[in-house]
Amino acid sequence: MDKILYILLLAVMFNMPRGLKAQETAKIATLKTEKQFEYNGNGSITINAERGNINIQSWERNEISVVLKLIAKNTDLAKAKEELSYMNYNLLKSGSGTNIILNNKMERIPGRVNEISSIIKAEYEIRVPKKINLLINNQFGQVTINNISGTIRGDLRYCDLTLQSFNGNISMDINIGDFNGFQSSIIGGISTTHSNITLSDVSGKFNLIAKFGNFKLTYGEKPLNLNLYCNATDISIDNRKCRPVDIRLNGSYCPLKISESCYTPNKSCLTSSYQSLEQEVWLLQYTLPDKSNKLTIHAKFGTLNLL
Repeated sequence: MDKILYILLLAVMFNMPRGLKAQETAKIATLKTEKQFEYNGNGSITINAERGNINIQSWERNEISVVLKLIAKNTDLAKAKEELSYMNYNLLKSGSGTNIILNNKMERIPGRVNEISSIIKAEYEIRVPKKINLLINNQFGQVTINNISGTIRGDLRYCDLTLQSFNGNISMDINIGDFNGFQSSIIGGISTTHSNITLSDVSGKFNLIAKFGNFKLTYGEKPLNLNLYCNATDISIDNRKCRPVDIRLNGSYCPLKISESCYTPNKSCLTSSYQSLEQEVWLLQYTLPDKSNKLTIHAKFGTLNLL
């Protein structure tokens, strides 16, 4: 039986169209441009990107360096080159200060073209002085910001955001994209929808709105004042480093689980109306006389775990 099956498989393979026997190798078309801008300490960078992978890193020079690489992948190299030409881009300096405007968008598509067959992306490598203001709007991609202080604003759609060693103010909307923050000090507000959120060793004072996703917070060494508003979000708070935390939790249709190792040294500070997983509305409050962290959570639907 096995021998017959083997012969049948061989017959199918030899009669298979060539394109189905092995995946065709993708051809790559690229276009690279670079620019440097002097920086006088007063200015900002505005990025309006589409399909952008944006990496922003600080350095010690008083100038801004931008390397933009546009990439198109297709099994047909001629088609990759043609569709790459549909991408319009600009690297400009505006005004008397150092206001840098970076744009890329698929806006040269001829009317006769119904769909794009290539995989197209724009890769930004940007080096900036450590203190700078950023406005970032991006669709379909990711943004990484490392060792920057200043202000970040923007709107990200189908786009991930990672902050590493950031220190400053933020006002950001993320719609379908993950948000990660590590060793950062944040002030301001972040709104997310359909996001996986991971914060580790983050300090500062900010509000975070999370709808339909996951939220994980691991406390670090420095104090954090966080107001968290969640809808249909699974929440995990990890305080196994035993940092003093003032906690106020409000839950609606949100089961609460507290691990045995959860840091609550003074039980007299703990008050809770939570009784069961089926409880519709509950309140838990843990107030320390000398507090260095403050956590307020309003959770509706989802789960809440304290570790």
